[in-house]
Amino acid sequence: AECFDVAATDIEGVVALAKKLKVDMVAVAPDDPLVLGMVDALQAEGFKTFGPKKNAAIIEGSKVFSKDLMKKYNIPTAKYEVFTNSEDAIKYVKEQNTYPAVIKADGLALGNGLFEDAEGWLLQPAKTQSNRPTAKNCAIRFMKPLLSLIYNYTVQFCQAQ
Repeated sequence: AECFDVAATDIEGVVALAKKLKVDMVAVAPDDPLVLGMVDALQAEGFKTFGPKKNAAIIEGSKVFSKDLMKKYNIPTAKYEVFTNSEDAIKYVKEQNTYPAVIKADGLALGNGLFEDAEGWLLQPAKTQSNRPTAKNCAIRFMKPLLSLIYNYTVQFCQAQ
């Protein structure tokens, strides 16, 4: 393999590199270039891609958007509320008195968006793309993201890394 000095979020740089290398297909990851529209930019230049476009990647890019979407279409999900200030969120968590309660920051947190110490996090917000915390009850304690690929009518599953 050969490494290139282009950041995953450098859309213009990745498109230029794909042109220079004359690649057949680009698999876009992790979440941040997807949310920024890397797939859209590559497809606009005629490249085949693996990954969702910007308007679909928002499901991962915004916890508030994804939870509201699940609520709207009756997709089972943990109970949640959205707050714009720490005081209301702390009050809600204490009133619910249901544990474990977790806080997830809205926006990309790059694997660091889950906070089990709700009050501690709300008093010292994490460095994410949003300051809009989402307080919710914990539906599952451990999550393992899976990718599924369909090839010749066979579904292949692999754990995402």
